Amino acid sequence: MKKTIMIFSLLVFIVISSFSVMLIEDYRNLKSFEYRVTTDEETFFYGAEIKKAGSDYEVKTWTTKKFPYDVELTESDIFASSIGSSFVMLFNPFYSQILASLDIESLSLGFFFGFKVVDEGTEQVGKWNGKKISLQQDGEKILTWVINEDLGLVLKTTFIEDNTVIELVELTK
Repeated sequence: MKKTIMIFSLLVFIVISSFSVMLIEDYRNLKSFEYRVTTDEETFFYGAEIKKAGSDYEVKTWTTKKFPYDVELTESDIFASSIGSSFVMLFNPFYSQILASLDIESLSLGFFFGFKVVDEGTEQVGKWNGKKISLQQDGEKILTWVINEDLGLVLKTTFIEDNTVIELVELTK
């Protein structure tokens, strides 16, 4: 469960934070988005809705997770799924530095503090296509991103060691 919370928090950071000039820095032009998070233990969804409310913006976030009908539903089950709102506490500047340094057109970075950045072509994620980039150390993939520059979003993140996949499933502009 703790692994899931950590992964989920990292997801939220990656998705929502503006860590690169090529990615969205201002989410006010989006109406909503939702990502599916799949781990070895479970699958759940994380989403956000952004709407104008008078002279302000209202942001509503949610987590959707299914629980077996015949299993007790505890307080920790309910509140563990809302931990994503505290993603700022688990800020991971390492990955954001890598993404901020990437020139997605030429991938001129090549190496970053001993990690190799590799262009793996393109991949379709749902109804979107994006450039697939992997981060490798000592010849082994650590994680991959699929990034769509037109949308300005990370479409998919795969953490290889944890066998965790985070992918965009809905987007409304």
